[in-house]
Order: sequence, then structure tokens, then C-alpha cells
Amino acid sequence: MLRCEERIVPFFARPLRLAEYLLAAYLNGGLLSLLALTSLHALMQHHNLECPEFYPKLYGLFDDKALECTYRERFFLMAELFLGSALLPAYLTAAFVKRLARHALTAPPDACQVALALALNLIIRHPELSVLVHRTAGLGAVAGPADATDGGADDTRARLHGDPYLPDEPLPERSRALESSLWEVQSLRAHYLPAVAQIADKFSLPMHGYAAKVVRLQVDDYTEGSYASLLRGELKWRKGRPTALAFKKRRALFADDEPDAPGLSCFAAKAAADDGAKQ
Repeated sequence: MLRCEERIVPFFARPLRLAEYLLAAYLNGGLLSLLALTSLHALMQHHNLECPEFYPKLYGLFDDKALECTYRERFFLMAELFLGSALLPAYLTAAFVKRLARHALTAPPDACQVALALALNLIIRHPELSVLVHRTAGLGAVAGPADATDGGADDTRARLHGDPYLPDEPLPERSRALESSLWEVQSLRAHYLPAVAQIADKFSLPMHGYAAKVVRLQVDDYTEGSYASLLRGELKWRKGRPTALAFKKRRALFADDEPDAPGLSCFAAKAAADDGAKQ
């Protein structure tokens, strides 16, 4: 299954005979579905194979396991290829973008980068999805930094309850993703990892027309990431840079003559207070 499109399909006189086997593997779910994508694409592109349940099943494959599986690079490259057609309806591509953003909230940093990169590319490819970024009504608004709140977990919980998107709906056309917004991306702009926050910041920039300031990202640049690679990148970036210390440089460790610096007097005052409490 791993190299079926290279070692098996080209040598069949009638490759469509493999369609039933590949469709069964694709609809089975799990790792087999991911591996069958490439072979199905070959049959659909060169032999006019039709698969009515292809996109609903592909929508179901976008879960936490897909973001961290062994063949993540292969899966996301194929998914970007399938979702890149300009003939796809807006409700379908919106469902994929919304699901990617939702899983990015709880995904590890390396998987979060992959999900955001693919979601950004889909919005650039489909201008009609800009409404997800610029919608300002409701709890799911992503208007800009001025509308951002610092409610923490309570704010995220309120947004989840007010979001019309149905994450448990298996059919993308019934998920109501086009009625929602990408408030998840606004939350990720405050991510603790600067690399993730930088990708999330790109969603607030112009993406279409002559004023566009965002270009499509190479998804395969992020699919091979891991905690180790992220740590190496941070250490390489910070090497030779000064470490942030106190705002004001102190003349001495304990100095009573400096403003807002209690020095040793704070210890004496505390000791006197303790003695008074004992007496």
C-alpha cells in the first residue's frame, strides 16, 4: 500500500480493477486510509475514478492522530492537493479550515504549525473563505488585536459555547463552518512558541489582491518538525543574543539609596515585625 501507485498501478492493464480494494482500504479508516490516498489520486486523475464519499471521509481523517502520525507529510501534501481545486464549494473548504484550526488549539507545537500552514494556504487559494477571518459578530470573532480578550480558559469556554460550528458532525456540509469564524487563530496569536504565533499573525494580514502581504507556505517545511527540531531552532536563533534581565541596571545587589529598592532595610523591618508579634 505504501508504494502501490508506483509499483502496482502502472503495471495493471486495467488499473480500475484496484478501485474496489483501494476504496475499501480508504473507507476502513486509520493508517490504511492515509496510505490509500496517493493510489486513489492516481486512479481519479488518470482513469476517471469517481468516489462520492471521498471528501466526507477525508474530512473525518483530520483528527489528532493525523497531525502526529508517521506519514504526516504524505497525508498533508495529498490533502492540500485535493483541496486546492477552485471548483470546490465554499462550505466544504470552510469545514476543513475550521477543523484544522480547532485541532490546532490542543495540538503539540509541531503539529500546530502544520495545521495553521495548511489552513492559511486554503484561505489564500479560496478567497471566499476570508469571511472566516474578518467576521466580527458573535463570540467567535477574529477582528484584530483590538478585539482580543484576555479571559483565558473562561473566554475560550465561552467562545466554544457560542460557536455555531459543529465539530462532531461527520458531514462537512452540515458542520455550519461557514457560519463561524477562526477565533482559534486569534487565541494562537498568544502561543508560547514564537514560531506558532508568527504563523497565526499572518491570518490578520491581507491575503488577496494587489495589497496581499502573505504568500503560500510550504507545508512540507513543517511536517518534519518535532520537539527536538523546535528546540534546536530556538537555541540557534537565541545563540549570541543578549538575555533579557532587569529593566534597570542595579549598582549593587543591596542598595538602600536607590529608588524603589528596599535593600537590607526590608529584612530589618521584617525581623522587627516578627519580634513584635512574638512579644
